[in-house]
Amino acid sequence: MEHTSRNGPSRRGFLKGSLLAATAAGMASCSSERGATTKPVGSLATTRPIGANERLRVACAGVRGRGMEHVRGYLSMPNTEIVAICDVDANVVGPAMKMVEEKTGKRPAYVQDFRKILSDRSVDVVSLATPNHWHALQTVWACEAGKDVYVEKPVSHNVFEGRQMVAAARKYDRIVQAGTQSRSMTAIRDALQFIKS
Repeated sequence: MEHTSRNGPSRRGFLKGSLLAATAAGMASCSSERGATTKPVGSLATTRPIGANERLRVACAGVRGRGMEHVRGYLSMPNTEIVAICDVDANVVGPAMKMVEEKTGKRPAYVQDFRKILSDRSVDVVSLATPNHWHALQTVWACEAGKDVYVEKPVSHNVFEGRQMVAAARKYDRIVQAGTQSRSMTAIRDALQFIKS
């Protein structure tokens, strides 16, 4: 059972919600290709105004592809603010920056060097949709920097890297959640059954 305060969801609840938001965003993109529509993920209502210390501040890293779904997902979540967009390629951040500014009226910071996100004490959560070979290392670095992490799949290239991520999450008492959208889709289940047979 998740613990919530009067002020809103716990960090663990937030990360569970982020998985739902990312899943919904992914499903929305799949559904839009078929002409279907989806509603935004449900809200976690509060009974009083949210203070700055009760709002989760997110930095989205990697916005060329899947990262745009992260941005959409976080923008639909209450008590959450995207404070930074991080990507080494300055040519791809425009749509993410515009989306955040149009939805919130605030322009997030653009950060090219991921290490600057790590040193920013105001960032609570790092959302990683960077190239696959960065997932494990950036997750470990974020845990060391005291940040919770949402990381896209594959989380690592091998078991050793995955174990280092788990060790860092435990050592620094951080929440790390991996994106596992689509695992229960019929086509994926059918493909796995075919492989097993």
